[in-house]
Amino acid sequence: MPTAVNVAKQCLTAEASYALEEAVNVARRRGHSQTTSLHAISALLSLPTSVLRDACARVRNSAYSPRLQFKALDLCLSVSLDRI
Repeated sequence: MPTAVNVAKQCLTAEASYALEEAVNVARRRGHSQTTSLHAISALLSLPTSVLRDACARVRNSAYSPRLQFKALDLCLSVSLDRI
């Protein structure tokens, strides 16, 4: 059973609560009735400072620029969200 956003936000830190709100916004923009983990990942990567974005930057492949890698990851997420 899905958890209501306002209930979930009560259990989160301010940063996590903001990321959840952004994930909900991503789902709404795409016309999706429920927010999934893909929406959350997309939201976390779009924030200028997020733990996920920092982790991705640290493990990046030096053969490609970080900007190009984030663009590729964004494209993959976008395709996945389009399939929902």
